[in-house]
Amino acid sequence: QLDGWLNRRNPDQRPGAPITVLQLRPVEVVSAEALQLPLWGGVGEEDRLRARRALVRVQGLLGPDAVKVPVLSG
Repeated sequence: QLDGWLNRRNPDQRPGAPITVLQLRPVEVVSAEALQLPLWGGVGEEDRLRARRALVRVQGLLGPDAVKVPVLSG
């Protein structure tokens, strides 16, 4: 998300000053031994939310116009 904010396509919308402080706060924390959950294919609400968060992350990296409709593949 930070990269998407700093590298916006429209130069007029990019920040005009350097970042002086960056604080990272974990939103989701799991043990290193935890099972990697599948992104797609789940049937529960939590699985749908996980897929939506992944889509939002990709949109944050590439810009909102780069990802219109997610397609299951792979």
